[in-house]
Amino acid sequence: MLPRLQLPPSHAVLLLIALAFVAPGLVGHDPWRAFDVIAIEIVHQMHLSGDWTVPRLAGEAWLEDPPLYHWLALAFAKAFGGLLGFHNATRLASGAAMLAALWFLYLAARHSALPASAATRDGRSNVPTRRGAGAAATLLLMRHAETEDNVHMRLSGWTDTDLSLRGESQIELLAEEIIPKIGT
Repeated sequence: MLPRLQLPPSHAVLLLIALAFVAPGLVGHDPWRAFDVIAIEIVHQMHLSGDWTVPRLAGEAWLEDPPLYHWLALAFAKAFGGLLGFHNATRLASGAAMLAALWFLYLAARHSALPASAATRDGRSNVPTRRGAGAAATLLLMRHAETEDNVHMRLSGWTDTDLSLRGESQIELLAEEIIPKIGT
C-alpha cells in the first residue's frame, strides 16, 4: 500500500510542486508568438535606450501594458543575460511573477483556514477572531471548451473563436455540474 500524503504538505513539498509547475518552458527555446516577442522587444528597447519610464516597441510608445512586468524582466535580463542569453533571462520574470502569485495564493489560503482550536484556562475553546478565519474556499481550474479552431487544428492565439457544437455541450455540462455547487 502506498503511503498517504500528509496534509497540509510541508513547505519544501509545496515549493517543489510550485517549481515543477513554473520552471518548465521558461528557457531554452526561441521566442513564442505575440506576447513573448513583444515583451522581449520592449525590454530590449528599455535596455538599449535606458528609458524605463515609457515602454517602447519599435521606437513607438507601447501603452497597452503597465511597465512593472517589463521592469522586472529588464532586471532579470541585466542580472542573468550574460549567462542565459537576453531573451531567456527576460523570461525568468514570468516565472518570478508566477511564483509570487502562488505565494500570495498560499498566504490567502493560510489566512482563511480555520486555525487549530486552543483551549482557554476555563476549558472553552477560543473563537477565531481574525477576518476570514474558517472561510470555505473553492478553487476551480478548468480548460476552455472546444472551439472551431481546435477542431481544424488552427492556432488562434488570443483571438476569440466560436465554440464548436461539442464545445457548447461541454459548457452546458460544466454549468450543470458547477452551478448547483457554488450557487449563481
